[in-house]
Formats: sequence, C-alpha cells, structure tokens
Amino acid sequence: MTRDLIALADHLGLAGFALGGLSMGGQVVMHTVRDHPARVRALLMAGTFPTAETPEGKVARRAAADRVLAEGMSRYAEELLSEDGLGRNLA
Repeated sequence: MTRDLIALADHLGLAGFALGGLSMGGQVVMHTVRDHPARVRALLMAGTFPTAETPEGKVARRAAADRVLAEGMSRYAEELLSEDGLGRNLA
C-alpha cells in the first residue's frame, strides 16, 4: 500500500503531503513515514496501533474480507455503522 501511495503522489507531482490513517490505515501511515520520511509533512492516525497484527486478528480480518467479497460492502458497512466500535449495537 505504501508503494501505491508513493506512486500516486509521484503521479500527482506531490513532493510532500499530509497523510491520515484510520485503523489499518494507521499502520500504512507508519510504514510510509518509516520508508519515506521526507515525503510526509503532517500525519493523522486514529484508532490504530503500532504493533503487528496478532494471529487471531489476522484470522478475523481475513474472515471479514471474505464476507465483504461474498455479501458486498453495503451489508458490512451497515453493521459497522450500527455498532459503537466495541461490537455493541447502537440501535
């Protein structure tokens, strides 16, 4: 993802840019800053963590990705938007 992000910035002619990441996107931000520190002028990270994914987390993330592929993004998004981030239903 970092290579794609840098390739996009190059394509757009951006020598430097502000970058934000939420959840897994925060890990992408950290990798980008590590690999291209001079390119990232400002950053925002939210709901993320600096450690590698646990084996259990990888299983859950892959299961979610498989579900999105099978059922579509709309249903998954509706479920996420109806929860408080801790899996508790807000409805």
